[in-house]
Amino acid sequence: PEVRPRLVQDHAPVLEEGVARGTLDLAILTLPVRRVDLVTQLLWDEPLVLAVPRGHRLTRLGRPVAIQELTEETWVRIPNMVGTRAVEAACEARGVTPKVALETDTAEALGRMVERGLGLALVPRLMAKDAPAHGFDVVALARGSPRRQVALVHRGQGSLTAAARVLKDAITDSVKQHVAR
Repeated sequence: PEVRPRLVQDHAPVLEEGVARGTLDLAILTLPVRRVDLVTQLLWDEPLVLAVPRGHRLTRLGRPVAIQELTEETWVRIPNMVGTRAVEAACEARGVTPKVALETDTAEALGRMVERGLGLALVPRLMAKDAPAHGFDVVALARGSPRRQVALVHRGQGSLTAAARVLKDAITDSVKQHVAR
């Protein structure tokens, strides 16, 4: 009854440091985490997909595309994310510099920029499930393309308060139920 949860949204390194310092009990982060002293519990693993403006030529291909086929495309991206690193690596392998129209720090802005036709984006499948409502199309990526792993991060079971342990269990139970559907 005396527990007041506080939800913090920030960049992964900030959240990771908050957990390490003990100012945050738990964080939900995309793996990998930088600190080896933190405990990570995988919540889910999902493929990335390609978000493209409605009617884009890649939508009409009718097949999954490989990232290597996309090195000449224009991108909107979030720096240091799994998809961004994959595009950079594919471009580097081909000796080209990625064409970046815009960088943002939120998935919502990323979707809006794709919708407005500024470029393509690699996004988690979870974000793309509501693509019709967001105004962009989704193209599957070829087998072997990058995936996103999301984990619950904390300093160890012994460092968690009773309330934090209950919240941790509620999060993991909720994810299990959602994934089972």
